[in-house]
Amino acid sequence: MSRKVLMNGAYVAWSDATVHISTHALHYGTAVFEGIRAYYNDEAGQSFIVRLTEHVERLYRNMRVLRLNIPLTKQEFANAIVDVVRQNALKEDVYIRPIVYWGPAPSACTRTAGQTIMPSTLNRWASTSTTSTRASRSV
Repeated sequence: MSRKVLMNGAYVAWSDATVHISTHALHYGTAVFEGIRAYYNDEAGQSFIVRLTEHVERLYRNMRVLRLNIPLTKQEFANAIVDVVRQNALKEDVYIRPIVYWGPAPSACTRTAGQTIMPSTLNRWASTSTTSTRASRSV
C-alpha cells in the first residue's frame, strides 16, 4: 500500500505530493508546522496520538502570527490528522508533520494558504518512551 498525504483536503499519494515552484513558503519560509508522535499499541491494535489538542492549538496560534487562514476549525484539523493516520493503517510508531504554508500567489496581491498532513514511520533507534499517555488520542 502506498502512503497517503492529505494536501488541501484531498488525499494524494506520497510520491505525488508536491508544491509549485512559486510557493511563497518555499522562497520565504512562510509556514508553520508541528511534529506529533503517535505510538502503535499491539495489544489494543491501534495508534495513540500524543497531545493532539495541544499540538493543534499551538499550530493555530502560530498561524495567526503569519496571518494564515485555512477553511478548517481546530477540531476539523485534529480530525483530519486522526484520519490520515487511519487511512495509512501504519501498525508502527508514527511521526506526523502537519504544515500550513503560504502557497503560490495567483497575483501580486493575493496569496492562498495550503495545508499538508503527512505521516512517516519513526526510526527504530529513536526513543519511543513517553512520560505521560493521559493526553493521548486513540486512532
